[in-house]
This record gives sequence, structure tokens and C-alpha cells, in this order.
Amino acid sequence: MSDSELNCTPSDVLAIAKTATNDLIPTKSSRVYNHAYERFLTWCNEKNITNYSENVLLAYFCELATNLKMKSSTMWSQYSMIKALLNLKHGLDISKYMKLRAYLKKQNEGYTPKKSKVFTKEQFEDFLNNAPDEQYLGIKVVLVIGVSGACRCDEMVNMTIDNIEDLGSVIHIKIPDSKTKKPRSFTIIGEKYINLYRKYTSLRPPAMESRRFFLKFQNGKCYRMVMGIHTISNVPKTVATFLKLPDSKLYTGHALRRTSATLLVNGGADITCLKRHGGWRSSTVAEGYLEDSLSNKKETAKKILMPNSSSLGLNAASDERNSVDVDLTDVETSKKSKEMLLANSFNSTQNSIELEVNKSGSVLNLCGATLNNCNFTINM
Repeated sequence: MSDSELNCTPSDVLAIAKTATNDLIPTKSSRVYNHAYERFLTWCNEKNITNYSENVLLAYFCELATNLKMKSSTMWSQYSMIKALLNLKHGLDISKYMKLRAYLKKQNEGYTPKKSKVFTKEQFEDFLNNAPDEQYLGIKVVLVIGVSGACRCDEMVNMTIDNIEDLGSVIHIKIPDSKTKKPRSFTIIGEKYINLYRKYTSLRPPAMESRRFFLKFQNGKCYRMVMGIHTISNVPKTVATFLKLPDSKLYTGHALRRTSATLLVNGGADITCLKRHGGWRSSTVAEGYLEDSLSNKKETAKKILMPNSSSLGLNAASDERNSVDVDLTDVETSKKSKEMLLANSFNSTQNSIELEVNKSGSVLNLCGATLNNCNFTINM
């Protein structure tokens, strides 16, 4: 029985507890959570159900899959939200319903989630180099910042001029309000990228009331209007359209974050570096980028199909260097070089000899001199 039913808890305490309970729901997603929960309760009322047993939940999700044709990912999302609110409001933990979880996992078999397409480094540079600033400067800055920091669209919408610091050769950007509630930061380096940032900020209207960084850009001018989330989320599609890439609609707002992770992994980053860069708490998500990395697949193929290629290549190169012979008759030395050759030995790494060598010849006789750790410059 609940506290209110037993009349053991004062009403003011119950009010405080209720407020605290509501605060446990993610603020940004509270409306979606409540919608999923209310839909489940409406279904239960229509069926005259008052007990939320495992069979009840199993029947509900079966109807979602059959009648509404819900995808596996959507069903898992519904399960997560209903689980949270049933636990908060009724103290019921449906994560212990093993048959329900087994059913949801079964629905996941053969399902391939749609992912946003990503840009290659060449495509990234192609747009920055060829798109005219007069029309695309704002898009370029969104692209550079989004890819450099693996930024979410809402993070860039809320980014303010106070979050960005120009340190000369480095632009330092802080993201204080991230999805994981853990602040993170990143930097932008490279003259080309920094100049794009500075050119955009120089066009900011004076005495702008809003502190938000991204402003509407059109015809070479920034306006006193902030850039909305729909504009920012459409940036990848705009870039893909300019580059005439196929399926430009598949370049969603998440393409910026996925491109950042993909380029980082292709550059050789491990899972720890990737999680720190993107602020991912789940290793499963980060591992997905490692698995999709083409460079990682190439390295794996080399280890399987050509495990000794690196060592063989080094040995072959070494043998080739050791087999180089030069004929004394084709060696013309300067006066300084001849004097050095008459010495008995050279043990210092600072010594060097310049030799004029013709293209023919086989054996080099250095007049009995012993040369150790010397640098030779041979001009053919």
C-alpha cells in the first residue's frame, strides 16, 4: 500500500517527494516520456487492466509491433521510457521481466538501424575550398565547429560567444551543457579554419543583444537573428547538395558528430580517446565507430592476409642498401674529401664526406680508411 493510503505521511512531505520524483525524468525529454507512459495507461484502461504484470507488458508491445508496425529501435525506446515512469510512479521494476526483454531482443534480429551518412576528409576540404564565402560562410563555420568537436545540433544552437576563446593559433571552445551533463571542450587549429571563424565573427552586428554565437548569415552578412536548430541540422544536407553527393537527404544533423568520430578513428584513435572526444559514456556506441572504420578494417586485413609484409619489406630494403657498390674509377673527390679519406678512422657522428660519383661502377675502395658513423652525400 502507498503512503497516502496508510495516511502515514504528511501531505507537505508527499508534495516534496512528488516534486523530487518528477525531477528524476530528463528535463529535455519529459514530454516524450509522459506521452509514452500515458499511451500505455490509456491502453490498459481500454482493456480494464489494473495490474501491470509481465504478460500485460508483453501483450502491449506485441500490439505495438503488429498494429503500429514499430521498428525495433522505437520499441526499445518506448520500453525504456515506460520502465522509468512505472518505477518512479508505481515502484515497479519491469527490467526483471525476462520474457519481455527476450521478445524485444527477438524483434531486433535482422534489423539494421538507419545511420546518417558521413563526409570523408576530401569532401570536407572540397566544400571549404570551393563553396563561395558570400553564400556559405555560415555553413562553413557550422561544419568546422561541428566536426572539430563532434557537436550535437542543440549544443551548437546553445553555444554562446562566451564559450569561445581566440588564443591566436588556437580556438578553444567549451560545451558547458551537453547531453551527458558533463562539460567538455575542444580546440580548432589550422590557419584556414581559424580564418573562417574570424571572418564570420567580424561580421557580427554591433551591440547584439543575444549572446548566442551562430547568427543567420545571408549574402555576405550576419543578421540580428539567431540560427535555429532546423538550419543547423540541415547543414550536412546543404553541404552534400553542393558537392552533388548521392542521397543528400541521408546527411542529417547527426552527420557532423558521426563524421568527427569517423575521421578521428581513421586517424588512429583508440576507444578511450574517442569516448573522451565525443563525451560518450557507453562503450557500445563508441565501438560502433571503431567497427565501421575503413582504416581499421584495412589494418585487420593486413594482419590476416599479409602478417609478415612489414618485416619482409624492411628486410628487402636493408638488403638493397647493403648491395650498393661503387667503382673507385668513377669516384672523383674534392681536395677536402681526399684528405679525409687518408685518415685511418672516423668515429665521430659529425664527420661527413662529399663524393662526386658517376652512374656506373661496382666497388668502392677507400684506401684502407676505416669510416664509422659517417654521413655520406653522394652526388650522381
